[in-house]
Amino acid sequence: TIQRLAIPVLADQQIGDIEVFVHDGKIHLFHLTLPAHQNVGHWVSDDALHWRQLPHALTVGPRGALDDGQIWTMTVFKWQDEFRMLYTAITKHENSFVQRVSIASSNDLLTWKKHPEVLVEPDPRWYVRDPKVRKKSAFRDPFPWIVNGTIHMLVTAQDKTKPVLRQGCVAHYSSRDTIHWKAHPPLYSPGRWYDCEVASLYKIGKYHWLFFGGRESAEVRVVRARDWRGPYQQASSSPVLPPWNDNGRCCYFRGQWLFFHWYRQPPSIFNAGLAGYGYNHPKQRYVFCLPKELRETASGQLELMGFKGISGLHRGKPCLATGIKSQRVDGLGLRTKLSHRTFKDFEWTVTIRKVTGVAAGLVLRSDRPGVNALWLR
Repeated sequence: TIQRLAIPVLADQQIGDIEVFVHDGKIHLFHLTLPAHQNVGHWVSDDALHWRQLPHALTVGPRGALDDGQIWTMTVFKWQDEFRMLYTAITKHENSFVQRVSIASSNDLLTWKKHPEVLVEPDPRWYVRDPKVRKKSAFRDPFPWIVNGTIHMLVTAQDKTKPVLRQGCVAHYSSRDTIHWKAHPPLYSPGRWYDCEVASLYKIGKYHWLFFGGRESAEVRVVRARDWRGPYQQASSSPVLPPWNDNGRCCYFRGQWLFFHWYRQPPSIFNAGLAGYGYNHPKQRYVFCLPKELRETASGQLELMGFKGISGLHRGKPCLATGIKSQRVDGLGLRTKLSHRTFKDFEWTVTIRKVTGVAAGLVLRSDRPGVNALWLR
């Protein structure tokens, strides 16, 4: 058997975009609460597997406040002797058509004080600011990158120089005090996507890796550069995971990089007839996933691996599955039935050797049509 995991699950809400932050040997998970976006949830873990819920970090402000409507994606970092949280502030009267970035501070990661005097907006020199140009004037999902005492903030925005449906970019702002912010041209503006959402930047190995998502497909993309300022090039390891695995966040924990994300059930599962993402549909489920180990390969690509911490949960002796049978299925290669036995909990180790073809992988299905499935390439 395997010890029970304690994965963050909400009774009456869904877990949305996440942030992971390591402090004093513990991982703190901050997350949006869907569909209302009224709070920023907070959990803590000693091992990245068992999580304990803490009080909400932030709640929407009173009527008339800059965040009286909703709170969107946030990030946490340490600045001098305090912790800071950059977050997306939405006012009720603007109905999310206008998005801004604000900040809160804390001494202990538990009690947070908002600073309404800090309100960062898109600079019209480089970014779309008028919501009449598009349905929404995007300016959200802040992420800090600190270099030599300067905070460089990455923000989801739209490049006004690009075609309307290809304006998605990662905006660039900087500050020396977290209060006053200076706008710069986009850090990354490929002219390929509608949005470059929830961007985050990490130095892993010899490259800087810029992660982001997009509305065209629910997946985490990644580009790389030698210098954090770019230029960024498409990585062959992009997208990082199959579709519907969304909002990747990384942290360095106990000598290794861990990749966290959440999984969004595709609309086809509940036959909602939705177009695109199907955000916030009452039947759609959002699941916080187990961490993956992340490393840069010798060829300069990213590689995701299973989290070795799971192996420490085993009790008893390993069991070898027997009676393995394979059957060829058109378009899917080999379909393999591992065993006639039933396992309530299991860890599976498999080695795949590709002899011919472009790629090889696994599809783990929990239903016959494969709608509820995990695709591993």
